[in-house]
Amino acid sequence: MTTKTGRRGLAGLVLVTLVCGPLSLGGTAHAGSRAAGRLGAPAVRTGQAEALRTATWSLQAKLTADDRSVGYNSALAVSGDTAVAGPYVFVRSGTTWSLQATLTAAGSDARFGSAVALSGDTAVIGDYDKNNGRTTGAAYVFVRSGTTWSLQAPLIAFDGGIDDQFGWSVAVSGDTAVVGANFYRGYTGAAYVFVRRSTTWSLQAQLAAADGRQGDSLGWSVAVSGTTALAGAVNAHHTGAAYVFVRRSTTWSQQAELTSTAGYGFAGHAVALSGDTAVLGADANTSNTGAAYVFVRGGTAWSLQATLTAAGQTSDGFGLAVAVSGDTAVIGAQGTHNNFGAAYVFVRRGTTWSQQAELTAFDGQINSAFGQDVATDRGGFTRGGRRVRVRAHRPLTTVASRRWPPARRCSGGLCHARGSRCVV
Repeated sequence: MTTKTGRRGLAGLVLVTLVCGPLSLGGTAHAGSRAAGRLGAPAVRTGQAEALRTATWSLQAKLTADDRSVGYNSALAVSGDTAVAGPYVFVRSGTTWSLQATLTAAGSDARFGSAVALSGDTAVIGDYDKNNGRTTGAAYVFVRSGTTWSLQAPLIAFDGGIDDQFGWSVAVSGDTAVVGANFYRGYTGAAYVFVRRSTTWSLQAQLAAADGRQGDSLGWSVAVSGTTALAGAVNAHHTGAAYVFVRRSTTWSQQAELTSTAGYGFAGHAVALSGDTAVLGADANTSNTGAAYVFVRGGTAWSLQATLTAAGQTSDGFGLAVAVSGDTAVIGAQGTHNNFGAAYVFVRRGTTWSQQAELTAFDGQINSAFGQDVATDRGGFTRGGRRVRVRAHRPLTTVASRRWPPARRCSGGLCHARGSRCVV
Protein backbone atom coordinates (compact mmCIF):
# COMPACT_ATOMS: atom_id res chain seq x y z
CA MET A 1 0.00 0.00 0.00
CA THR A 2 1.22 3.44 -0.86
CA THR A 3 0.27 6.67 0.79
CA LYS A 4 -0.76 9.61 -1.32
CA THR A 5 -2.35 12.94 -0.52
CA GLY A 6 -3.94 15.63 -2.62
CA ARG A 7 -6.00 13.24 -4.75
CA ARG A 8 -9.40 13.37 -3.15
CA GLY A 9 -10.60 14.30 0.26
CA LEU A 10 -12.99 13.66 3.07
CA ALA A 11 -15.25 16.59 3.70
CA GLY A 12 -16.37 15.50 7.14
CA LEU A 13 -16.72 12.17 8.87
CA VAL A 14 -18.50 12.52 12.18
CA LEU A 15 -18.32 9.70 14.69
CA VAL A 16 -20.96 9.48 17.40
CA THR A 17 -20.82 7.24 20.45
CA LEU A 18 -23.89 5.92 22.24
CA VAL A 19 -23.23 5.88 25.96
CA CYS A 20 -25.32 3.33 27.82
CA GLY A 21 -23.63 2.63 31.11
CA PRO A 22 -21.90 -0.67 31.88
CA LEU A 23 -23.57 -2.50 29.01
CA SER A 24 -21.08 -4.72 27.18
CA LEU A 25 -21.76 -5.64 23.57
CA GLY A 26 -19.58 -8.25 21.92
CA GLY A 27 -19.46 -9.78 18.49
CA THR A 28 -17.71 -9.57 15.18
CA ALA A 29 -18.39 -6.80 12.70
CA HIS A 30 -18.57 -7.15 8.96
CA ALA A 31 -19.26 -3.79 7.37
CA GLY A 32 -19.57 -2.30 3.97
CA SER A 33 -21.21 0.32 1.77
CA ARG A 34 -23.96 0.59 -0.74
CA ALA A 35 -24.01 -2.43 0.55
CA ALA A 36 -23.78 -2.76 3.10
CA GLY A 37 -24.62 -8.37 5.64
CA ARG A 38 -23.71 -5.41 7.13
CA LEU A 39 -23.22 -6.87 10.58
CA GLY A 40 -23.63 -10.40 11.81
CA ALA A 41 -23.73 -9.51 15.47
CA PRO A 42 -25.55 -11.29 18.29
CA ALA A 43 -29.03 -10.17 19.24
CA VAL A 44 -29.51 -7.74 22.09
CA ARG A 45 -31.24 -9.15 25.15
CA THR A 46 -34.33 -7.48 26.61
CA GLY A 47 -32.47 -5.66 29.36
CA GLN A 48 -29.85 -4.46 26.89
CA ALA A 49 -32.57 -3.26 24.51
CA GLU A 50 -34.10 -1.18 27.30
CA ALA A 51 -30.70 0.36 28.02
CA LEU A 52 -30.38 1.22 24.34
CA ARG A 53 -33.82 2.83 24.33
CA THR A 54 -32.92 5.16 27.19
CA ALA A 55 -29.29 5.81 26.28
CA THR A 56 -27.97 9.18 25.16
CA TRP A 57 -25.77 9.96 22.17
CA SER A 58 -22.69 12.13 22.28
CA LEU A 59 -20.16 13.24 19.69
CA GLN A 60 -16.81 11.51 20.06
CA ALA A 61 -14.85 12.86 17.10
CA LYS A 62 -14.97 14.54 13.75
CA LEU A 63 -12.52 12.87 11.39
CA THR A 64 -10.95 14.57 8.40
CA ALA A 65 -8.12 13.66 6.07
CA ASP A 66 -5.10 15.82 5.28
CA ASP A 67 -6.64 16.58 1.94
CA ARG A 68 -9.49 18.98 2.76
CA SER A 69 -11.14 18.93 -0.67
CA VAL A 70 -14.73 17.84 -1.04
CA GLY A 71 -14.92 14.07 -0.74
CA TYR A 72 -17.94 13.43 -2.91
CA ASN A 73 -16.71 9.93 -3.76
CA SER A 74 -16.12 8.67 -0.25
CA ALA A 75 -18.21 5.82 1.08
CA LEU A 76 -18.13 4.64 4.70
CA ALA A 77 -17.65 1.35 6.57
CA VAL A 78 -16.74 0.38 10.13
CA SER A 79 -15.52 -2.74 11.90
CA GLY A 80 -14.42 -2.68 15.53
CA ASP A 81 -12.03 0.22 16.11
CA THR A 82 -11.40 0.77 12.40
CA ALA A 83 -13.32 3.00 10.01
CA VAL A 84 -12.82 3.31 6.27
CA ALA A 85 -14.03 6.43 4.46
CA GLY A 86 -13.28 6.33 0.78
CA PRO A 87 -9.57 5.52 0.52
CA TYR A 88 -8.84 6.59 4.10
CA VAL A 89 -8.43 4.23 7.04
CA PHE A 90 -8.91 5.60 10.56
CA VAL A 91 -8.25 3.71 13.79
CA ARG A 92 -9.24 4.35 17.38
CA SER A 93 -7.08 4.05 20.46
CA GLY A 94 -9.08 4.74 23.60
CA THR A 95 -11.22 7.67 22.54
CA THR A 96 -8.69 9.07 20.06
CA TRP A 97 -9.05 8.52 16.32
CA SER A 98 -6.19 8.94 13.86
CA LEU A 99 -5.52 8.38 10.17
CA GLN A 100 -3.73 5.05 9.73
CA ALA A 101 -3.44 4.77 5.97
CA THR A 102 -4.53 6.00 2.57
CA LEU A 103 -5.27 3.11 0.24
CA THR A 104 -4.35 3.35 -3.43
CA ALA A 105 -4.23 1.00 -6.41
CA ALA A 106 -2.28 1.44 -9.62
CA GLY A 107 -4.50 2.55 -12.46
CA SER A 108 -7.50 3.26 -10.27
CA ASP A 109 -9.98 5.94 -11.26
CA ALA A 110 -11.22 9.00 -9.39
CA ARG A 111 -14.19 6.87 -8.31
CA PHE A 112 -11.87 4.70 -6.22
CA GLY A 113 -13.46 4.65 -2.76
CA SER A 114 -16.99 5.45 -3.95
CA ALA A 115 -18.00 2.13 -2.38
CA VAL A 116 -16.20 0.52 0.56
CA ALA A 117 -16.63 -2.48 2.84
CA LEU A 118 -14.74 -3.62 5.93
CA SER A 119 -14.55 -6.87 7.86
CA GLY A 120 -11.82 -7.07 10.47
CA ASP A 121 -8.48 -6.63 8.68
CA THR A 122 -9.98 -6.89 5.20
CA ALA A 123 -11.23 -3.92 3.22
CA VAL A 124 -12.86 -3.92 -0.21
CA ILE A 125 -12.75 -0.72 -2.25
CA GLY A 126 -14.95 -0.18 -5.28
CA ASP A 127 -13.97 1.74 -8.42
CA TYR A 128 -16.93 1.49 -10.75
CA ASP A 129 -15.34 3.66 -13.45
CA LYS A 130 -12.04 1.79 -13.56
CA ASN A 131 -10.82 1.68 -17.16
CA ASN A 132 -10.06 -1.91 -18.07
CA GLY A 133 -10.10 -0.95 -21.72
CA ARG A 134 -13.90 -1.02 -21.61
CA THR A 135 -14.64 0.96 -18.41
CA THR A 136 -16.15 -2.12 -16.81
CA GLY A 137 -15.10 -1.22 -13.27
CA ALA A 138 -13.18 -3.08 -10.58
CA ALA A 139 -12.92 -3.69 -6.85
CA TYR A 140 -9.78 -4.07 -4.76
CA VAL A 141 -9.16 -6.17 -1.66
CA PHE A 142 -6.73 -4.77 0.91
CA VAL A 143 -5.52 -6.57 4.02
CA ARG A 144 -3.86 -5.28 7.18
CA SER A 145 -0.90 -6.83 8.92
CA GLY A 146 -0.08 -4.96 12.11
CA THR A 147 -0.60 -1.36 11.04
CA THR A 148 0.32 -1.85 7.39
CA TRP A 149 -2.24 -2.21 4.62
CA SER A 150 -1.41 -3.89 1.31
CA LEU A 151 -3.31 -4.82 -1.84
CA GLN A 152 -4.20 -8.52 -1.80
CA ALA A 153 -6.18 -8.84 -5.01
CA PRO A 154 -8.10 -6.89 -7.66
CA LEU A 155 -11.58 -8.23 -8.40
CA ILE A 156 -13.04 -7.94 -11.90
CA ALA A 157 -16.10 -9.32 -13.70
CA PHE A 158 -15.37 -12.26 -16.00
CA ASP A 159 -18.02 -11.04 -18.43
CA GLY A 160 -17.72 -7.32 -17.88
CA GLY A 161 -19.09 -5.02 -20.53
CA ILE A 162 -18.80 -1.34 -21.32
CA ASP A 163 -20.19 0.81 -18.50
CA ASP A 164 -21.41 -2.14 -16.40
CA GLN A 165 -20.21 -0.18 -13.35
CA PHE A 166 -18.85 -3.23 -11.60
CA GLY A 167 -17.76 -1.95 -8.18
CA TRP A 168 -20.68 0.45 -7.80
CA SER A 169 -21.45 -1.36 -4.54
CA VAL A 170 -19.36 -3.70 -2.41
CA ALA A 171 -19.79 -5.84 0.70
CA VAL A 172 -17.56 -8.20 2.67
CA SER A 173 -18.08 -10.68 5.49
CA GLY A 174 -15.04 -12.74 6.47
CA ASP A 175 -13.81 -14.53 3.36
CA THR A 176 -16.82 -13.61 1.21
CA ALA A 177 -17.10 -10.44 -0.87
CA VAL A 178 -20.03 -9.26 -2.98
CA VAL A 179 -19.64 -6.69 -5.75
CA GLY A 180 -22.54 -5.02 -7.54
CA ALA A 181 -22.64 -4.07 -11.24
CA ASN A 182 -25.90 -2.16 -11.50
CA PHE A 183 -25.64 -1.33 -15.22
CA TYR A 184 -24.92 -4.89 -16.32
CA ARG A 185 -26.69 -5.84 -19.56
CA GLY A 186 -28.86 -2.85 -20.20
CA TYR A 187 -29.23 -1.83 -16.55
CA THR A 188 -30.56 -5.26 -15.59
CA GLY A 189 -27.79 -5.43 -13.05
CA ALA A 190 -25.99 -8.27 -11.32
CA ALA A 191 -23.97 -9.06 -8.21
CA TYR A 192 -20.82 -11.16 -8.08
CA VAL A 193 -19.73 -13.30 -5.14
CA PHE A 194 -16.01 -13.85 -4.56
CA VAL A 195 -14.50 -16.13 -1.92
CA ARG A 196 -11.02 -16.27 -0.43
CA ARG A 197 -8.93 -19.33 0.21
CA SER A 198 -5.68 -18.49 1.93
CA THR A 199 -4.72 -15.32 -0.01
CA THR A 200 -6.42 -16.18 -3.30
CA TRP A 201 -9.79 -14.78 -4.34
CA SER A 202 -11.99 -16.47 -6.94
CA LEU A 203 -15.47 -15.97 -8.35
CA GLN A 204 -18.03 -18.26 -6.71
CA ALA A 205 -21.28 -17.06 -8.25
CA GLN A 206 -23.03 -14.40 -10.27
CA LEU A 207 -26.33 -13.41 -8.66
CA ALA A 208 -29.34 -12.44 -10.77
CA ALA A 209 -32.99 -11.83 -9.92
CA ALA A 210 -35.38 -14.57 -11.03
CA ASP A 211 -37.68 -11.92 -12.51
CA GLY A 212 -34.98 -9.47 -13.53
CA ARG A 213 -35.60 -7.04 -16.36
CA GLN A 214 -33.65 -4.40 -18.18
CA GLY A 215 -33.63 -1.22 -16.13
CA ASP A 216 -33.99 -2.90 -12.72
CA SER A 217 -30.40 -2.04 -11.71
CA LEU A 218 -29.82 -5.04 -9.45
CA GLY A 219 -26.62 -4.47 -7.50
CA TRP A 220 -27.26 -0.78 -6.90
CA SER A 221 -26.69 -1.76 -3.28
CA VAL A 222 -25.38 -4.98 -1.75
CA ALA A 223 -24.97 -6.51 1.70
CA VAL A 224 -23.65 -9.80 3.05
CA SER A 225 -23.84 -11.49 6.43
CA GLY A 226 -22.41 -14.99 6.69
CA THR A 227 -24.11 -17.14 4.05
CA THR A 228 -26.81 -14.60 3.19
CA ALA A 229 -26.48 -11.84 0.60
CA LEU A 230 -28.84 -8.98 -0.18
CA ALA A 231 -28.91 -6.99 -3.43
CA GLY A 232 -31.01 -3.91 -4.09
CA ALA A 233 -32.69 -3.26 -7.45
CA VAL A 234 -33.91 0.32 -7.26
CA ASN A 235 -36.06 0.23 -10.38
CA ALA A 236 -37.61 -3.23 -10.10
CA HIS A 237 -41.39 -3.05 -10.58
CA HIS A 238 -41.01 0.75 -10.81
CA THR A 239 -40.85 1.01 -7.01
CA GLY A 240 -37.70 -0.94 -6.21
CA ALA A 241 -36.98 -4.19 -4.43
CA ALA A 242 -34.21 -6.21 -2.82
CA TYR A 243 -33.39 -9.85 -3.39
CA VAL A 244 -32.16 -12.29 -0.76
CA PHE A 245 -29.71 -15.00 -1.80
CA VAL A 246 -28.44 -17.82 0.41
CA ARG A 247 -25.48 -20.16 0.04
CA ARG A 248 -25.46 -23.89 0.60
CA SER A 249 -22.00 -25.35 0.23
CA THR A 250 -20.78 -23.40 -2.81
CA THR A 251 -24.17 -22.86 -4.47
CA TRP A 252 -26.17 -19.65 -4.21
CA SER A 253 -29.92 -19.47 -4.80
CA GLN A 254 -32.59 -16.78 -4.46
CA GLN A 255 -34.52 -17.14 -1.22
CA ALA A 256 -36.85 -14.15 -1.33
CA GLU A 257 -37.78 -10.90 -3.02
CA LEU A 258 -38.43 -8.05 -0.58
CA THR A 259 -40.87 -5.35 -1.66
CA SER A 260 -43.34 -2.98 -0.09
CA THR A 261 -46.74 -1.69 -1.19
CA ALA A 262 -46.53 1.43 0.96
CA GLY A 263 -45.99 3.71 -2.02
CA TYR A 264 -42.38 4.70 -1.50
CA GLY A 265 -40.14 4.67 -4.56
CA PHE A 266 -36.61 3.39 -5.10
CA ALA A 267 -36.74 0.73 -2.40
CA GLY A 268 -33.34 -0.93 -2.28
CA HIS A 269 -31.44 2.28 -2.94
CA ALA A 270 -29.59 1.28 0.22
CA VAL A 271 -29.62 -2.08 1.98
CA ALA A 272 -28.30 -3.42 5.28
CA LEU A 273 -28.21 -6.90 6.76
CA SER A 274 -27.62 -8.18 10.29
CA GLY A 275 -28.34 -11.86 10.79
CA ASP A 276 -32.05 -12.38 10.12
CA THR A 277 -32.85 -8.65 9.90
CA ALA A 278 -32.73 -6.70 6.65
CA VAL A 279 -33.29 -2.98 6.12
CA LEU A 280 -34.18 -1.42 2.77
CA GLY A 281 -33.93 2.29 2.19
CA ALA A 282 -36.52 3.89 -0.11
CA ASP A 283 -35.60 7.51 -0.51
CA ALA A 284 -38.74 8.86 -2.16
CA ASN A 285 -42.50 8.67 -2.27
CA THR A 286 -45.00 11.14 -3.66
CA SER A 287 -43.75 13.79 -1.26
CA ASN A 288 -40.09 12.68 -1.55
CA THR A 289 -40.04 11.98 2.19
CA GLY A 290 -38.63 8.48 2.05
CA ALA A 291 -38.81 5.50 4.36
CA ALA A 292 -36.89 2.44 5.49
CA TYR A 293 -38.39 -1.05 5.62
CA VAL A 294 -37.38 -3.64 8.19
CA PHE A 295 -37.80 -7.27 7.15
CA VAL A 296 -37.16 -10.28 9.38
CA ARG A 297 -36.60 -13.92 8.53
CA GLY A 298 -38.31 -16.85 10.20
CA GLY A 299 -37.00 -20.12 8.82
CA THR A 300 -36.79 -19.40 5.11
CA ALA A 301 -39.66 -16.88 4.98
CA TRP A 302 -39.18 -13.10 5.13
CA SER A 303 -41.87 -10.69 6.32
CA LEU A 304 -42.17 -6.93 6.76
CA GLN A 305 -41.80 -6.04 10.43
CA ALA A 306 -41.84 -2.24 10.35
CA THR A 307 -41.76 0.84 8.16
CA LEU A 308 -39.48 3.51 9.61
CA THR A 309 -40.04 7.21 8.93
CA ALA A 310 -38.82 10.41 10.53
CA ALA A 311 -41.57 12.37 12.23
CA GLY A 312 -42.35 15.75 10.74
CA GLN A 313 -39.81 15.68 7.90
CA THR A 314 -40.48 16.13 4.19
CA SER A 315 -38.23 16.18 1.12
CA ASP A 316 -35.36 14.88 3.21
CA GLY A 317 -34.11 11.89 1.25
CA PHE A 318 -34.75 9.71 4.28
CA GLY A 319 -33.54 6.21 3.39
CA LEU A 320 -30.71 7.19 1.07
CA ALA A 321 -28.43 5.42 3.55
CA VAL A 322 -29.22 2.67 6.04
CA ALA A 323 -27.37 0.62 8.63
CA VAL A 324 -28.38 -2.09 11.08
CA SER A 325 -26.72 -3.89 13.96
CA GLY A 326 -28.78 -6.24 16.10
CA ASP A 327 -31.74 -4.21 17.40
CA THR A 328 -30.48 -0.81 16.29
CA ALA A 329 -30.93 0.77 12.87
CA VAL A 330 -29.56 4.09 11.61
CA ILE A 331 -31.16 5.87 8.67
CA GLY A 332 -29.55 8.77 6.82
CA ALA A 333 -31.53 11.75 5.55
CA GLN A 334 -29.06 14.03 3.85
CA GLY A 335 -31.69 16.50 2.61
CA THR A 336 -33.42 17.31 5.86
CA HIS A 337 -33.19 20.76 7.47
CA ASN A 338 -32.31 22.61 4.26
CA ASN A 339 -29.79 19.94 3.28
CA PHE A 340 -27.95 20.28 6.56
CA GLY A 341 -28.79 16.59 6.84
CA ALA A 342 -29.41 14.26 9.75
CA ALA A 343 -29.30 10.62 10.76
CA TYR A 344 -32.02 8.90 12.76
CA VAL A 345 -31.51 6.10 15.29
CA PHE A 346 -34.26 3.51 15.75
CA VAL A 347 -34.30 0.70 18.31
CA ARG A 348 -36.34 -2.47 18.47
CA ARG A 349 -37.99 -3.97 21.51
CA GLY A 350 -39.70 -7.23 20.77
CA THR A 351 -41.16 -6.57 17.34
CA THR A 352 -41.71 -2.83 17.81
CA TRP A 353 -39.35 -0.19 16.43
CA SER A 354 -39.25 3.38 17.77
CA GLN A 355 -37.16 6.44 17.00
CA GLN A 356 -34.57 7.04 19.69
CA ALA A 357 -32.57 10.00 18.44
CA GLU A 358 -31.94 12.45 15.63
CA LEU A 359 -28.22 13.02 15.04
CA THR A 360 -27.02 16.27 13.48
CA ALA A 361 -23.65 17.91 12.95
CA PHE A 362 -22.70 20.57 15.49
CA ASP A 363 -21.06 22.62 12.70
CA GLY A 364 -23.49 21.77 9.91
CA GLN A 365 -24.09 24.08 6.99
CA ILE A 366 -26.63 24.30 4.21
CA ASN A 367 -25.88 21.54 1.69
CA SER A 368 -23.54 19.75 4.08
CA ALA A 369 -25.62 16.62 3.40
CA PHE A 370 -24.90 15.12 6.80
CA GLY A 371 -26.24 11.58 6.76
CA GLN A 372 -25.29 10.80 3.18
CA ASP A 373 -23.52 7.71 4.47
CA VAL A 374 -23.81 5.93 7.81
CA ALA A 375 -22.25 2.94 9.57
CA THR A 376 -22.89 1.23 12.88
CA ASP A 377 -20.94 -1.40 14.79
CA ARG A 378 -21.21 -2.89 18.25
CA GLY A 379 -18.31 -5.32 18.09
CA GLY A 380 -15.17 -5.03 20.18
CA PHE A 381 -16.46 -3.05 23.13
CA THR A 382 -15.07 -3.47 26.62
CA ARG A 383 -17.04 -0.82 28.47
CA GLY A 384 -20.30 -0.85 26.61
CA GLY A 385 -21.65 1.59 24.13
CA ARG A 386 -22.25 1.61 20.41
CA ARG A 387 -20.60 3.55 17.65
CA VAL A 388 -22.25 5.19 14.69
CA ARG A 389 -20.39 6.98 11.97
CA VAL A 390 -22.11 9.53 9.79
CA ARG A 391 -20.55 11.18 6.79
CA ALA A 392 -21.31 14.60 5.39
CA HIS A 393 -20.14 16.46 2.34
CA ARG A 394 -20.96 19.44 0.17
CA PRO A 395 -22.71 17.79 -2.73
CA LEU A 396 -21.41 18.22 -6.28
CA THR A 397 -24.33 18.70 -8.60
CA THR A 398 -22.14 17.98 -11.64
CA VAL A 399 -22.08 14.28 -10.78
CA ALA A 400 -25.48 14.02 -9.14
CA SER A 401 -27.46 12.91 -12.17
CA ARG A 402 -25.16 9.97 -12.76
CA ARG A 403 -25.56 8.65 -9.26
CA TRP A 404 -29.32 8.30 -9.36
CA PRO A 405 -31.21 5.46 -11.03
CA PRO A 406 -31.77 6.03 -14.77
CA ALA A 407 -34.19 8.82 -15.68
CA ARG A 408 -34.03 10.47 -12.29
CA ARG A 409 -32.20 13.65 -11.41
CA CYS A 410 -30.66 14.39 -8.05
CA SER A 411 -31.56 17.79 -6.65
CA GLY A 412 -30.03 17.28 -3.22
CA GLY A 413 -26.52 16.22 -4.15
CA LEU A 414 -24.71 12.95 -4.67
CA CYS A 415 -27.07 10.05 -4.19
CA HIS A 416 -25.05 7.03 -3.41
CA ALA A 417 -26.45 3.84 -1.94
CA ARG A 418 -23.96 2.02 0.20
CA GLY A 419 -24.00 -1.62 0.54
CA SER A 420 -22.28 -4.12 2.69
CA ARG A 421 -23.19 -4.43 6.13
CA CYS A 422 -24.10 -1.29 7.94
CA VAL A 423 -23.13 1.89 6.26
CA VAL A 424 -25.04 5.18 5.98
